[in-house]
Amino acid sequence: MTDATTADAASAAARLVGALQEAICARAEALERAAGAASGAAPATFAVDAWQREGGANAVGGYGSTRVIANGAVFEKGGVNTSVVTGAALPPSVIAQRPELEGHGFFAAGVSVVLHPRNPYAPAAHCNYRYFETRSGGVRSAWWFGGGADLTPYYPALDDVRTSTPRSARRATATIRRSTPRSRRGAIAISI
Repeated sequence: MTDATTADAASAAARLVGALQEAICARAEALERAAGAASGAAPATFAVDAWQREGGANAVGGYGSTRVIANGAVFEKGGVNTSVVTGAALPPSVIAQRPELEGHGFFAAGVSVVLHPRNPYAPAAHCNYRYFETRSGGVRSAWWFGGGADLTPYYPALDDVRTSTPRSARRATATIRRSTPRSRRGAIAISI
């Protein structure tokens, strides 16, 4: 694998998490505007805190964006956050599972979403998705995707539970089937 391929994958992952954050925030703000117009309530917008941290020999560096919405017509509170980081050394928890990666650095890009609606009959939504790769000598040595999602109802409607869970499972299965054989093995291992 060439350095260009490694950089391309990392750049694509960074663009993807940024695009997901933009799309989710835009849709949430559109819901706020529509609900505000219908009810007369003030729509909320996301407060944005872009951050950047310098890395070093033993420090994680990178950038990201923390976005918080609160006291809106639809959302009581929520956050949609991204981070794109690199580090010179893997955490001990990774080395414990994959000792052959000791001495490797890493790149990670992820998006995390927590949205709590005002309506107690609408579920809270939580998800996080991340791309992680290890690097040795500037070359990608291992990579994987991870994450998950859930809807947490305050007052569950059993018909919704019966239809949303199988729908999510069908979407995940279709994504796995469209993936390459190598990434499919990793996706199946993660989902078990």
